[in-house]
Amino acid sequence: MPGGARLGLLALPQPRVGRRVVPMAVPAGGGVTRPGNCLFKRRALAETTIGLYKTECIREDSPFRNGPLETLADVSQITSAWVYWYNTSRLMHRLGRKPPAEAEAEYYDHHRAGHPGQAHT
Repeated sequence: MPGGARLGLLALPQPRVGRRVVPMAVPAGGGVTRPGNCLFKRRALAETTIGLYKTECIREDSPFRNGPLETLADVSQITSAWVYWYNTSRLMHRLGRKPPAEAEAEYYDHHRAGHPGQAHT
């Protein structure tokens, strides 16, 4: 390993093959959350999405709420509405200020049309 880093075993549930446990080697010192590491990036993305969820869905003046959240069913109902909106209707800058569902439909329409010079998928 570069710089003489040692490998240790991560104390998390390991991938299993049949009944045999397959150890997963990681840099000693818990390097799975270092910047540049895939797991670190996934965690940052998850934390960003959770922050959006709290801001857009859970706060008291959220358009997804119809009153106080008194039960788990109340939270589940507004979460479902928020997830649907997030995946289908929100405007995304990277998609040209289009909702994801609209951009996806355009993508598949373009690829199905068999435009010259385009690979068919």
